[in-house]
Amino acid sequence: GSSGINAEYGENAGVEATFYVTTFADPNVNAVQTFPTGSAVLEFIDRLTPRIGGDCEEKTCMGILTLFYGSNFMQLRNSVVYVFTDASSKDCNTQSYNIGTVFQAMRIPIFFILFDTCKTNVDKNYVAMAEKTSGFCLLIRENSVYNITDTES
Repeated sequence: GSSGINAEYGENAGVEATFYVTTFADPNVNAVQTFPTGSAVLEFIDRLTPRIGGDCEEKTCMGILTLFYGSNFMQLRNSVVYVFTDASSKDCNTQSYNIGTVFQAMRIPIFFILFDTCKTNVDKNYVAMAEKTSGFCLLIRENSVYNITDTES
C-alpha cells in the first residue's frame, strides 16, 4: 500500500493541489483522471494491479504527452510530473528532447521513480528529461536507492 506516503501534505500545508493521473503500458495509454486530494489519488493507486506484458518497454512518452494534453496542469503554477515505472521507454527516442524542452520552458520538472529496470542500463531518455527539467531519476532496487541524475552526464 501507500501507507509510507503522506497523502495529507497538500491539505495540511494549506496548498491547493489537483492530481492528474494516467496509466500507460504497451500498447495502451489510458485517459487522464483527475483527483482533488492526495488521499484520493493514493486510493486510486492502491487499487492499481500491475499486468506483466513480457516485452519490457512501455509507451512512457505517450503517457507524459497524454497527461500534458489531457489536463490543464500546465496552466497552473508549481506543477510537477512524476513517472513511476519498471520499464524502459518504447517511444522516447523521438519525443524526449521536445518534451524536455517544453517542460523546461514551462518550469515543470519531471521526476522518474524507477522500480528496478528490465534492461541493463537505465533509459538515457529518462535521465535526459529529468536533468533538462531540473527533476531527478531515482532507481530503486531491493536494498538500495540510486540517484541516477547524480551519476550520469
